[in-house]
This record gives sequence, structure tokens and C-alpha cells, in this order.
Amino acid sequence: MSSRRPSSLANTSSDSEISHCPPYQEQHSFYPEGRDEQEISLLQENSSSHYSIPFADPLAESDSHRRYTLHDPGPTTFGAPEYEPVQSSGMKTRAGLNRYGTRKINLVKGAVLSVDYPVPSAIQNAIQPEYRDAEEAFSEEFTHLRYTAATCDPDEFTLRNGYNLRPAMYNRHTELLIAVTYYNEDKVLTSRTLHGVMQNIRDIVRLKKSEFWNKGGPAWQKIVVCLIFDGIEPCDKNTLDVLATIGVYQDGIMKKDVDGRETVAHVFEYTTQLSVTATQQLVRPHSDESTSNLPPVQFIFCLKQKNSKKINSHRWLLNAFSRILNPEVIVLLDAGTKPGPKSLLSLWEAFYNDKTLGGACGEIHAMLGPRWQKCLNPLVAAQNFEYKISNILDKPLESAFGYVSVLPGAFSAYRYRAIMGRPLEQYFHGDHTLSQRLGKKGIEGMNIFKKNMFLAEDRILCFELVAKAGFKWHLSYVKAAKGETDVPEGAAEFVGQRRRWLNGSFAAGLYAIMHFGRIYRSGHSIIRLFFLHIQILYNICQLIMTWFSLVVGVFTGGMLDFNFDDGLAAFIQSFFSSSGGGIVLIALVSTYGIYIIASILYLDPWHILTSSWAYFLGMTTSINVLMVYSFCNWHDVSWGTKGSDKVDALPSVTTQKDDNKKNFIEELDKPQADIDSQFEATVKRALAPYVEPEEDGGKTLDDSYKNFRTGLVCLWVFSNLLLTLMITATGVDKICLTNTSTTRTTWFFQIILWITAGLSLFRFIGSLYFLGRAGVLCSLRWKLAQKNNIPLRYPTYEALLNSYKITYNHRRELNGDNGAPTFLETYYEGCQVLCTEDDFYELAMTYFQKAKDMNVRYVEPFFDTQAHTKRGIPVEAVLDGFLRAQHDGAKQLGVKSNWIFCFLRDHPVEEGLEALRSALPWARTKDGKGKGLFHAVGLASNEYDRPPGLFEEGFLLAKETGLHVTMHCDVDQKDVVEHMREGIFDVCESAGADRIDHGLNAIDSPELMAALKEKNIGLTLCPHAYHRRQATEVLFPKIRRLWDEGVRFCINSDDPTYMHDVWIDGNMMKVYEYCGFTKSEMGKLVRNAVEMSWADEATKTEILDELERVLGVEEKLIR
Repeated sequence: MSSRRPSSLANTSSDSEISHCPPYQEQHSFYPEGRDEQEISLLQENSSSHYSIPFADPLAESDSHRRYTLHDPGPTTFGAPEYEPVQSSGMKTRAGLNRYGTRKINLVKGAVLSVDYPVPSAIQNAIQPEYRDAEEAFSEEFTHLRYTAATCDPDEFTLRNGYNLRPAMYNRHTELLIAVTYYNEDKVLTSRTLHGVMQNIRDIVRLKKSEFWNKGGPAWQKIVVCLIFDGIEPCDKNTLDVLATIGVYQDGIMKKDVDGRETVAHVFEYTTQLSVTATQQLVRPHSDESTSNLPPVQFIFCLKQKNSKKINSHRWLLNAFSRILNPEVIVLLDAGTKPGPKSLLSLWEAFYNDKTLGGACGEIHAMLGPRWQKCLNPLVAAQNFEYKISNILDKPLESAFGYVSVLPGAFSAYRYRAIMGRPLEQYFHGDHTLSQRLGKKGIEGMNIFKKNMFLAEDRILCFELVAKAGFKWHLSYVKAAKGETDVPEGAAEFVGQRRRWLNGSFAAGLYAIMHFGRIYRSGHSIIRLFFLHIQILYNICQLIMTWFSLVVGVFTGGMLDFNFDDGLAAFIQSFFSSSGGGIVLIALVSTYGIYIIASILYLDPWHILTSSWAYFLGMTTSINVLMVYSFCNWHDVSWGTKGSDKVDALPSVTTQKDDNKKNFIEELDKPQADIDSQFEATVKRALAPYVEPEEDGGKTLDDSYKNFRTGLVCLWVFSNLLLTLMITATGVDKICLTNTSTTRTTWFFQIILWITAGLSLFRFIGSLYFLGRAGVLCSLRWKLAQKNNIPLRYPTYEALLNSYKITYNHRRELNGDNGAPTFLETYYEGCQVLCTEDDFYELAMTYFQKAKDMNVRYVEPFFDTQAHTKRGIPVEAVLDGFLRAQHDGAKQLGVKSNWIFCFLRDHPVEEGLEALRSALPWARTKDGKGKGLFHAVGLASNEYDRPPGLFEEGFLLAKETGLHVTMHCDVDQKDVVEHMREGIFDVCESAGADRIDHGLNAIDSPELMAALKEKNIGLTLCPHAYHRRQATEVLFPKIRRLWDEGVRFCINSDDPTYMHDVWIDGNMMKVYEYCGFTKSEMGKLVRNAVEMSWADEATKTEILDELERVLGVEEKLIR
């Protein structure tokens, strides 16, 4: 059941728990060789200085080659959080050891160590004044690095437990979260990725025509970059120097444990404008006017204490940080992948323009070096060709169907709310740190088949997303988004990589085929399901071809006998003889021809010239070597973790209690001058030329599962051998269709050729469809504006979409004019295109169709007539249009409705009364004379200083007519508790309202909580509307508490078009995820919705019966 409200929500932000911790720096060497303790003065701007450090930016190098150095222009005053100084017996001397004062640091909620540390002056001074001195700037954001010792599992990194992140503390909305996962990549690869990300963020910030990014606050505040390093032991120390140089890491401040609780992850936060290129050049702002300057970038750097694999890194990202930041889109990158210009913007735009897009990937291409010199390496050239053909044929084909089998973890993106729920649950089964908690479902309890499946964990996530029950998320390929990545250049690394890919993709492909039936429980349309069936047949065919690749390789390679006795010309002519010319032509066109034609159509043919030679030469090897090696190493799945000697060198901290019995720690307080001195040595190490280290090639394997491996290889070999015998052996003539092996061989060749041609043609058609598919969308508002000749102030459809993305408080006097439209301004402007009865009918039918797509059976939409009659629209046009849609929605779509008439609260009371009187002939009145459109009255529009009691006369008129009364009490509005009190105790001559819309603030009043339970008044909650303004760990515990205390409520949607297009399904999913409801409790929520509705008893019984059937099937599936 869904209820859509055209009423508005004030976008006031609730206070989050923010703990300001004092700055502190303690010396504990992270480097085994120790720190450089020489005293070195800050570098001055001097082109001849030995220590001069160039600042370079590719976009700014055309003007000059002026060299800049780290330079402190003078004293800098910055705000630091308050702390308590403690008398020290020591003093600082230049000749001997440095002795510092100490300070006390209070732990957040008595358990969480979260501290602010001053960054070096050179980093502070690199921030442009326009950002550092901005009116809305936070004093510590650019002057202090925030360090948090996370002594918990990722699932426990919550506000409730005392953890927080700066963007949430600053009440910023995170639209785009860019995550970079790292294992042991060197500083060149890491710098290339980070600098590419920062250049992409600059592309977004510099957009001039975007209503979304440039309204309601700086664009850079809506973007967060999260670096997740998988363990201290494998981490390259030079890479940490690079991070320290740009300000997102400091050496010597990490803690091994807090009160004996081991630190699981070290979390650093800083906002910087510095970057380091792949050539070890430091990039900093040039001048306030320069358009090439990098904007501030909000960094979260998570350095895990132990190596626990990539899936665990993603659990920190998705279950810890994302739950606090609540981003709309998450981009995943591997360290070493460099996003191309505007690639991240292209990925984000794909999600923004397609509300059912759950995941997307860009084009990944191999890094070929200067002048493509790496194409001389056959391995690199072959991989480059393979990547290109995949991006031209395979990815477009799968994108056309809506199910891309794999979104590469090196460069992909997901809508966060799309992967919440089962997709992430299944994905995180591969996290070995959860193995004990999950038992048999965990990685240690899995059989070898499932373990291999998690070698391609991104394929599992893709399938689970598309098959998500009740939703119609699809996946897409975004050609405009390009990423460059390094590929294996040596045989050993290449074979090892392909072993993981081939085994993982084979297991994951079987998993998708075996579980394809779950697609029927999704919300996909009939047309989408039809094409998904075609795609699964295509995948099955590909899987069979892969399985019998040994036979194909033998017959198409080793058994061919080329006869050149009559000369080369005769040999070539034989291919085009009357007996076999057609088949040969088909074979050529289906391979080489399609590759060439498709590449030309995509305007990307150069790989044909530079790389195809290596690919075609290596095709036979890929079967004989890679497939055999992969299957023979099926047992090679290692999931262990590594400890770290470096961890033992980190200090432990023990808390004490002050006079107020609060936990605190006492630490040394390092002066700014010493921080700056130490920083110079770090910078010189970071920007030193990269020297590639010698690698240790040792490797160990887990010897378990070898029996399964042996059985699999035997099955594979003998099934291929059996097929070979069926074709070639003379002793099987009686059981075959033909009597001669020569005929059977010819047939086999023809079958293989036709299958290959068919599959290639199928890929080519899908590629053409993707290339020619128009990306033009049309909203109802845009359509009606064109039809009625209503001028819009948005020149394009994209600009119209952007206008829906950012809306703020109802009245500008609340928070001032921030340049963005208020919600009501956007809403009423949208009403302008509704002019005729047909327009209102089409509006309602569009809504009913959306409801039907989500399996909604009954709705109670809110509406008003005042916003339309004041424009000169006859009230009959509004009501007759809705009435006709009410009948057709039930008859044609199976969606029944009873509507709710609303008074506009910020309009005169008499105007509302007159509107109700004129609409009563369309009401479902107790005398049965009304037309039956609406059966209740409520409140809409701005409730600021407009209490419900003002509309008492209208409520009484409604009650006399036999209508219900519902009371709109939006969350965190001014005087909202008092408004609820009026709605429960005073209106309708003290009888109170029948229902409360929203009403979450009742949790703050024991009196209201008791009254809601005593009177059995239900609340209609719309979690996403509140989630825009409240942090996850603030909002959802309130909803959970309402449930636990027995207050009746149901989940609804609220103005979904204006609320990021989050409808009833998205609201239900948020409650399921964040409140920890069981499936049984979710069923009870739906029952509440039915019981709280004002539908007739027959409709209620019908819906409840269907619900019981669905829940019964669900319980059987669970068993």
C-alpha cells in the first residue's frame, strides 16, 4: 500500500552528535629505519634550490614552467578544538631530546578515540582563501587531520557506538562517494589514480550549467573520496608518504589498541587541494583566479590493521562509511586505474537520468605507454585487443538486455539503495572475517565451487542486483566513461590472473544460470523478462562452448593439414570453391569481419592494427594453456589473513577517569614547528623518483579440495574426449547419424562455424542496438508543457530533472536565500502545466501505472484544488480528471484508490473552506450521493506557524459529511509537538484526528506516545523524506523505538518525484535495512498499512489474503 503526498517537507537539519577532540601528535616511528631527525628549514620559492619541489598540473603547464616549492608565507592563525593542557615537567630544547607538554583527550561515549591533529603549515597554506575563509567553512576542516581508531567490526561503526565522519558532522549531503581499494600498489600507480580522481572532481565542480551541482552549496561538498588500504603489512610505505604529502595521513599517530580492544581500522579524514601526479610532481593551487586549480576534496583514508581481502574493504565502505554518509551513487576504483576526463561525471549522469539504473561500468582499456610502445609486448597487445572487443561487442550487448554479467571492480558504480539488502548480504558471504558468524554460509563453510565463485564476487553482486525481489534494477555500460589500467606484462602474472578470472567467471556463470528462476520474483516488466530469457540462453550456449573448447581447439588447430603442393594461389582459391566457399566466408565475416566493422562503427579501430596480431596468435594458447591451467588449479583458493610486525610497533593507549568519571587519555602535545620540520622529510621521500623494488616470487597454496579439483578436471577432459571419439572413431558408426568419421568431422566443423557465426552476429546486433539507442527521456511535465504551450524556464529536459534534485526549506526566512528553489516553489511551478481534465487524468494514471509496477494494490493519494483554481482552472477539470483516473486505474491496472482532499495551510482558511464546499459533490459522503472520489480531508503545504486548530471548521464539516480526518505533522518542524497535541486531543471537538501523517516527533513526548497507543492512532511514516536531513543512526533508531514500544505505523512514500524518485519500495527497503526488521516484521508493517487504510472491507480482505499467500511462499523458500 502506498500513499503519496503532494504536501511539503521542511529541510531542517537535526543536530548530530559531534565530539571535537583536541589536536595531538606523538612520535612513534612507522618506518623501520626510523625518522630523519635533522632540522631542515621550510623550503622557499627558489628555482635553484636543491630541495625545490615542482608543482605541476597538465592543464596549467602551457603557460610556463615556473617551479614552486613548499613555502610558509608566515604565521597562520587557525582554530583548534578545545583541550585541557596538563602541566609538564619537561621543556623543549634544541640541543637535546624534545620534551613537550601533554593534554587530556576525552573519548567519545567513553570508548571511541577520535582526535584532531594539526596538519603542517604548508598544507594549510595551500588551501585557497575562498574556501578557507568561506562563511560556511568549519575551522578545523582545513587545519586539522581527524584520526579515529576504529576498534570494531565494520557493521558496528555507527553513530550509536560513538563513530562519525566529517561530512555527516557538517550536515552535508553526499551525492557521490568515490572509493579506491588498495592492496600493495606502488606510489606511481596510486598517485595516477588519485590525481585522476581529483581532476574528475574538478570537471564536476567547474560545470556552469548544472542546476544540481552548483545550487544549494558548493559542488565539492557533495563528493567524498574514500581510500581503503588492505592492511599495514602489504602497504607500500612510499605510498603513505604521498598521502602524508597531500595531508590525508600522518605518521606516528596510529594506536594499536584502546584499553586492550584491538584497532581494526585507522580512519583519517582531511579536506585537501593538493595532489601528486604519477611523475611525482606536487600540484597545488596557482592563484585564486586559475580555472586549473583543483577544488577541495573530502578524503576518508581507512588503513586496515590487518590484511583481510577486498570484500572486507568493501564492507568497510558499504556497511560502515556509507551507512553514515548515505550516498546516492558509489564509484568503485582499484588503485592503478586512472579515470579519464569527465568519466566520473558520465557515470553519475547515467544514474541521474535513469532512475531504475542500479549499476554501471565504463570502458576499461590497457595502459599502453608513450606512443603505444607496450603494444610490442604480445601479452599487452593481446589484452588490449581483448578489452577493446569486449567494450565494443560484449558490454553493449549485455547493456541492451539490462544485465551486464560483470561490472569490473576496477571501474564501476552502483546506486547505494539498489544494492542494499540481499545483494550485499550475498556479496559479503565472501568476507572471511564473517566466516565464524555466518557458519556454513560463510567462506570457511562453503564448498570449493562457491569459493571459486567468490573469485569473481562482482559477478555475484551483478546478478543479485538484477534479481532483487520486488525491484526492477538494471545494469548498463557507459561508453563515455573511460578508465585506464595496467595489465600483466609477464607470463606468470598473466596466467595467475586468468586462472582467477576463468574459474571465478565459470562458477559465477553457473550460479546465475541455476538461480535464474529468482528473476520471476523481481519487478521487471514482461518485455524485460523476455529479453533476459534470451540472454540466459545466450550465456548457456557460451558456457557449453567454453566447456568443449578442448575439442574445438583440437579440430580447428592441430588436425588441419594445409596443402601447399599446388602453390599459395591455389590454396587460397580453395577456400572459395563452390563446395565450401560460403561457409568459409561466413567464418571470416563472423570473426575478423565483425571485429573490423564494429570497431569502425564505434570510431575506435586502432587496436585492429596495433594489437589484433597478438590476440589471434594467442587464441590457441588461451585454450591449451589458460583453460587447462585454470581447471587444474581449481583448488587454489586462499583466504587467509596476514598479521603485521609493524602493528606491534604501534603504541597502545589506556584510558583514565577524571573527576566527572569520564574516560580520557593523556598524550604529548607537539608544537606546530616540529610538525612542519618533520613534514619536509616526508615530502622529499614522496617526490623522489620511483625505483621499482625486486619482487619475491614465493607462493604457497592450500592443499585442500584437490580431490574435487581432480574430479572436475577428469570430467572436463573425458567429456571432451568422448565428443572427440564420437566424431573420429570408426567403432561408433552404429550409434551415430552417419557411417563415416569424415562426414561427422565435416558436420562438426559446420556446426561450430554456424554457432560461432550466430553468437558473433548476436553480439554485433546488440552492439548496433546500443550504439543507435536514443537516450531521450520525456517526463509528463515536459510533455504537458509542450502540449499546452506552457513556457518552462528550463531549456532542456536535463535542466528540468536537475530542478527536482535540490530543494530546500519551505520559507526562505528560516535559513535565508541559498540560491536554490524551495520545495513548494518547485512543486507549484510544476502545477502550471496542468490545464485540462485530460491533464489531471494523465497525471493520475501515470502515478497508478508506477504503483502497479511496484505491486501496489491500493493507494490513498493526497490532492488539493486551491493550487489550480487560483490559476483559473475550473474545479470540475481537476476533480473529473482524477475521478475518471480512479475508475480506470482500478479497472485497467488493478490499483484501487480513495483520495484525500487537502487544505493548503499557508492559504487563508476561508479559501480552504470554500474549496471543500465546492468539492463535496465528488466526496464519498455518508448519504451516498457523492461521486466517491475522496473520503477524507487533511492538510498540505507549509505548516510554519499554521497550527491545525485554524482549520477546525473544515474538519467539522468533513465529519458531518461522513469523511475521515488526517493530520499532517511533519518531522522537526516548528512547534510540531504542539501541533500533534492539537491533532490528537483538540480538533474535531476534542475527538481528535483519525490518523497522523508523519508524526515521528511523538518519540520526544511520553504523553503523545501514550495517547497514540491508547487511541490506537496510526502514523504514516516516510523514512526517505527524513533521511535527507537526519543521519542514519539518528533517524532509524527512532523508528525502531516506535515499533518496540507498540505505536502503530505503516511506511508510505512522500512526494517521490521530488524526493530522489524514492517510492514506497525504496522507503520499505530503508526500514528493512536500517531498523533491522525481520521479514515477519516487514509483513506486519504491510498489514498495518491495510488495517490503517480507509478501504472498504472487501478490498482489505482481498489484499490481506494475497499478503498471506506471498508470506507463506516466502517462508517455504526460507526453509
